[in-house]
Amino acid sequence: MSNNFWRNILYDSSKQLVVDSFKDCEKQPELFPSLLALAEEQKSKYSQRAARIVTYSIEKRPDLFGQYINEILYFIEITHDESIKFCFLKVFTFCELPEDEEKLGLLTKIAFDATMAKVERIAVRIYAIDILYRISQLIPELKRELLYVLEKYMQDAPPAFSNRATKYMNMLKKEFGMKEEIIDY
Repeated sequence: MSNNFWRNILYDSSKQLVVDSFKDCEKQPELFPSLLALAEEQKSKYSQRAARIVTYSIEKRPDLFGQYINEILYFIEITHDESIKFCFLKVFTFCELPEDEEKLGLLTKIAFDATMAKVERIAVRIYAIDILYRISQLIPELKRELLYVLEKYMQDAPPAFSNRATKYMNMLKKEFGMKEEIIDY
């Protein structure tokens, strides 16, 4: 299936179109690779719409579409399109984290970089924090570093970032047995 097929289908960004496109991919899984390829083009609104459908599809049917997780991981590292990046980061907030040490290391690096980045789409940083907390549950040595980064980047951050950072800082401090809770700003 070509990317032109998807360009003809993705005429708007409605939730209904996402659901309908997912159902098409569910019935015909051979459609999914061209949808992912369109997202990876990062050239237009169609790429952003395709990324949203890819994320939704993996969330609803990880058994069918989870095989593309590694490709998405490597793509997150190279993309500069924040809309696509936040869609694809979202995948790692709900799917199984990579078991392979190299891939988990790459995801950790991507998430730390995104947490510390100056980005327009705050969702990129929010999903990165969620991912880092999940990883810290697998690799407890990262908890102190995560706490440090959250404390450092919380100052002068947008409310969405500081709220999420406060949530995880409180959770981490509780895990460390620290009594001082952070009051949300």
